[in-house]
Amino acid sequence: MSKQPSASPIDEVIRLAELAGLRFPEEDLELLAVALADHSRLVASMLESDVSELGSALTFDPRWRA
Repeated sequence: MSKQPSASPIDEVIRLAELAGLRFPEEDLELLAVALADHSRLVASMLESDVSELGSALTFDPRWRA
């Protein structure tokens, strides 16, 4: 089975927009592709981070209870 070539960043924006039922002007697609790539890099770096020793963000001060 051969691997399909990866889609261009603009093609990815178009595909995701279609899945979400959104339409964007053609002149906005390049900027949206850059934003999507930036977001993807941020998410990738977060997924690679070791968070095993971090505490929960959902701790509450007992004084908050009524």
